[in-house]
Amino acid sequence: MRVIGGEYKGRTLIVGTGKGLRPTSDRIRKSLFDILGGEVEGAQFLDIFAGTGAVGIEALSRGAVRATFIEISRRTSEALRRNLTRLGIAHQAEVLVGDARKWLKRLFERGAFFDIVFLDPPYGTDLGKRTLEVLAAHGSVVRPGGWVIVQHLSKEALTDQWGPLTLAKRRRIGEHCLSFYLRERTKEDRKETESFD
Repeated sequence: MRVIGGEYKGRTLIVGTGKGLRPTSDRIRKSLFDILGGEVEGAQFLDIFAGTGAVGIEALSRGAVRATFIEISRRTSEALRRNLTRLGIAHQAEVLVGDARKWLKRLFERGAFFDIVFLDPPYGTDLGKRTLEVLAAHGSVVRPGGWVIVQHLSKEALTDQWGPLTLAKRRRIGEHCLSFYLRERTKEDRKETESFD
């Protein structure tokens, strides 16, 4: 597997061998970043169910300032760390090992926020929906106007609304699908903004 665009284009990535590991294909990554376009440059990027980090690393290659990776497997996260080190970008990244929903709650408590959140949950599970529920409950982890993108099977139905996250577009790629949710500005966001005026 290689980085397909940006500063590190063509660099090889270590692909782990963990059970159920399914790296995001070049075709899906190309579609994802073609759609995001200039949104990636300068972004804080969160890669959930990160595996060996191909999507978050692609974001860094294309100009994201920082990427946070959440991966439950300690063995797979070691391959992710090796990829970051080999590319010389470990200083732009944070690798969090453990359950994604628990880490999202901790990130919310820290006051962390992200411009782009990408989820590639294991197929055939409800982890994608359960993670979207946590993101909906702790919406301020995603900045107003930010994106949450879910990779899923096209036969799997995801609703159009998750709290402040509204479906903006859906792109089908073979049997796979990318659903793009936009994080709307809420009344609470407007109050926070007004307090700084």
